[in-house]
Amino acid sequence: MDIQLFIHRRKSLGISQSELCQGICTQATLSRFENQGQVPSVKILLDLCQRLDMSLGELFPRQDVQSTALYQHIEAAESAFVRADYKLASQELAAVDAKQVTTLSLKKRYLYLKGFLAALAKASINDSFFYLNQLMTDLHTDFEPLYSSLAAAGLGLAYANAGESERAHHYFQKAQDGLLDYEPANSQELWRILNIVLHSANFYATAQEYDQSNRLLLHGISLSSQAAVSHYVDRLYFRLAQNAEAQGLEADQIKQYSADALAFAKFNGNSQLLARIKQFQSHI
Repeated sequence: MDIQLFIHRRKSLGISQSELCQGICTQATLSRFENQGQVPSVKILLDLCQRLDMSLGELFPRQDVQSTALYQHIEAAESAFVRADYKLASQELAAVDAKQVTTLSLKKRYLYLKGFLAALAKASINDSFFYLNQLMTDLHTDFEPLYSSLAAAGLGLAYANAGESERAHHYFQKAQDGLLDYEPANSQELWRILNIVLHSANFYATAQEYDQSNRLLLHGISLSSQAAVSHYVDRLYFRLAQNAEAQGLEADQIKQYSADALAFAKFNGNSQLLARIKQFQSHI
């Protein structure tokens, strides 16, 4: 992706960053794109290009069709991943030739998604490690705390699924470094934070560390509320309900959490979670 062309077009038109991003995204999002190569969502990028009177294809001068297709597949994969449609996310990534993913920002997204999907599928730890370790080692020259935390959480999930709780605990603890203080610059960063929060909270709940689990869950719900984002909120409330039951809290509190989980699951169209919540509610 030719980000320098994008910057040149903006400056040649005499448009500042704050003017360009007004009504489209935060200035931090635009700054990270121009200075760090962190690509925003397709919609944001299209809107920015439109304001500069340029097409998205112009940013891919040598392989514009192929590069745009890669971007769209990875974008669609992350969108499906956020909705917990892991089958669709895997299908989208299967259409990607890993050798063609050369843009650093896309490579990071591709690696974290492949690593997490392998962990969620309870594949061999080696499969998750192959992808996630690259985020923690091979790409260290462009170190970003959020991707490091994603990699650690993914490895924690892989080890937890393999029954290696000590190693899982190590990685989930590593994933928490600076997480509560990290301020997401856009919705995609928020989704990634919530992904870490959810899987970390689930692990701590399984380990009966309910205070730590609840702290993370409430933080995730607070972030979602501030950003008016509903994805993940159904799963966060459902884990709160499960934790409340395990802790022997009042039935009214458990019912409230499960009712909130049910409402958000309906809103998000998460049919699988709806079935689990209804089954849970039947024995409260």
